Amino acid sequence: MAGQEGTRAVLVTESAPVKAEGTPTTRPRLRTGRRRVGNGLVEIPIRGDIEPASAILANPVVAEEKRVCPGCERPVGQGSAGQPGSSDGVCPRCGAIFSFSPHLETGELVAGQYDVQGCIAHGGVGWIYLAIDRNVSDRWVVLKGLLQPGGQQAQQIAVAERQFLAMVNHPGIVKIYNFVEHPGFDGRPVGYIVMEYIGGTTLEAILAEQQAASGEEARQMMPVEQALGYLLDLMPSLFYLHSLGLVYNDLKPENIMLTEDNVELIDLGAVSGVEEFGYIYGTKGFQAPEIVRTGPTVATDVYTVGRTLAKLTVDLPNDRYAETLPTRDEVPLFEQYESFYRLLVRATNPRPAQRFSSVDEMADQCRGVLHEILAEQTGSPAPRTSTLFSPPRSTFGADLALRSTDVFVDGRRRTVALDARDIACALPEPVQVEESDDDWRIEWDDGIAGLQAGDLGTSLTCFERVVALLPGEAAPKLAAAATAELLLDTDDAPDAERLRALAERYYRTLWRTDHAMVSAAFGLARVLFHRGDRVGAIDVLDQIPVTSRHYGEAQLTSVVLLLEGRSSADITEADLRDAARRVGGLPETEARVLQIRALVLGTALDWRRSGAVNACGERLLGHDFDQRGLRVGVEEALRELARHSPRRRHRYRLVDVANSIRPPSWM
Repeated sequence: MAGQEGTRAVLVTESAPVKAEGTPTTRPRLRTGRRRVGNGLVEIPIRGDIEPASAILANPVVAEEKRVCPGCERPVGQGSAGQPGSSDGVCPRCGAIFSFSPHLETGELVAGQYDVQGCIAHGGVGWIYLAIDRNVSDRWVVLKGLLQPGGQQAQQIAVAERQFLAMVNHPGIVKIYNFVEHPGFDGRPVGYIVMEYIGGTTLEAILAEQQAASGEEARQMMPVEQALGYLLDLMPSLFYLHSLGLVYNDLKPENIMLTEDNVELIDLGAVSGVEEFGYIYGTKGFQAPEIVRTGPTVATDVYTVGRTLAKLTVDLPNDRYAETLPTRDEVPLFEQYESFYRLLVRATNPRPAQRFSSVDEMADQCRGVLHEILAEQTGSPAPRTSTLFSPPRSTFGADLALRSTDVFVDGRRRTVALDARDIACALPEPVQVEESDDDWRIEWDDGIAGLQAGDLGTSLTCFERVVALLPGEAAPKLAAAATAELLLDTDDAPDAERLRALAERYYRTLWRTDHAMVSAAFGLARVLFHRGDRVGAIDVLDQIPVTSRHYGEAQLTSVVLLLEGRSSADITEADLRDAARRVGGLPETEARVLQIRALVLGTALDWRRSGAVNACGERLLGHDFDQRGLRVGVEEALRELARHSPRRRHRYRLVDVANSIRPPSWM
């Protein structure tokens, strides 16, 4: 297809999807039950296929407000003084002929084979007709005109150019049966593409149903998880076309059909070869802005996927957002689902080279974004295996809060802070490929190098760029969150509030989506604790399952967070019993359990010394909950720590403290 004569593309655009005023003779039937889309992730109601005769419009008329000149795109055929406008005529501004009347009558036989039954829709190039193929088992077919500007010769070229579509064979793409010609209203032949009848419902119609049910003021859009699910099922069809060197050109909700068991591309009338110049059909608000300069490309199709997702989920008036997106703070959906917003931003980037390199690459990121969204909506993890990164090589920061208690063992105080080089070694690694020119790999490597060199500002910038390029991936979010936390530990952290919000947001998304991402759980707990949300931090640690090898560390860390930095007056008996329950539920072989046991008993003793009285007589970690019983408990814990201390001087010190705490003996 490439190499066709011509040095530029001529756009044949439709300003907006055109709706006919006629109604189907019967309503679509809705089959009960549910099925799944989006790789089995999203449940939707099953829609029964529409019987062919039910799809015929009883009164096929294009509403006057939808009549636009094909030449100058200005309104035509408008009524005045109470009189209806003409459906056919000449544009008074540019002289172009317009016609919004059906050109085929019911019962008319096209090419001696196709018995026209009526109109079923109106598209960018005229009416679409339902017919019966009298030569092949009376099967139902769809006829769509190839209204190519330029007269008879152009019509013949249009038919010849699209013969290759009959070779397209994919379960997610409407089948093309034939290309025929039939005399038009002026006697000149008009080309028609003959397609399979698919008795489903378009995404445009589904969206219209939802909006009608919600009311005009509410303008309810399609749930984001459904939109992603539909497009994920559709994108293999686009990838198939691209593998043949073809570009679809006109993706939009009205060209995506949902059937009982599939999501299909319909209407191949705009398909062309990659970088093929000539007449290019598309729709304003969906078509890539550079297509006149570059011709159709994979990048222009990627753009239409992004715009289709946006149009399904967000109210985008063409007069404001024909080629742009609102900002995050303008749209609550974008604010709620940051990764979805980043997905749309990259797919619709004005610079084609900055978009996803293929619909396959975009689909992979859509899957990651969908997993994040479902995890937030359901409250249950929705993990996925990345195709671009390995799992994390190790966990970082899991024992950070516990290090301060190691002083009980050997008398040495530790620096309780994350280490950039430890994080660099723990993060996932990109999956190795033989050849790659992916920009994100360069940014990732630069970010890791920055961590190892201590250049945290550069690292964060690089990792945030990778997040923007790969919005569905966990690894760059983990790297960015950890780097933001490292910056917060510095004395001159720039814009600390932004860094804290970034770390919390990414850690929360990661942990909510995948409970194997334990580093994110501990990171989120740290961030919440440092901003004063002690209860929230402990709640996150409690979500680490018993089966995790970090369960013990999580329980012991929650004890430290529960008691750390609080005066005896601020601590309650319930806090102490909660801390004791957590320690008592762990085996004695758990690392650090002895020193945390000493911490709990010592804190309880200080609490009783402050004059507090416990309301419950139950023992605490096997000791009476009074000063004498707690003294015995602390003494035993300190002597046990002394036996395990590697430093002789510290052993003596622990024994001395134990002797000083031991309750007095009257014998």
